[in-house]
Amino acid sequence: MTRKQLESYRSIKREILELKYTLAHPGADASQGKYYERRIHALQKECDAIEGYIEGIGDSLTRRIFRMYFLEGKTQREIAGLIHMDRSTVSRKLNAPAR
Repeated sequence: MTRKQLESYRSIKREILELKYTLAHPGADASQGKYYERRIHALQKECDAIEGYIEGIGDSLTRRIFRMYFLEGKTQREIAGLIHMDRSTVSRKLNAPAR
């Protein structure tokens, strides 16, 4: 899993919500609806893969940091405050290989 893929998680989740909103409101033709459904399914698979990767990180601290940063969108400073560590320690965990 690349950092770019991890960083795309929140954007993908927003896109899924936007597509679901579009499907739920009248005006989309049938062919567009099928496209949106396929796109939602593909995006959800990407999210599932990212979530699975993070949940598979063996070290509890690293897993929690990855979850807060990539899935929840917290800043390194916020995470450092929550886990009572320096921001630089959080940064090192984020930049080191996760497994």
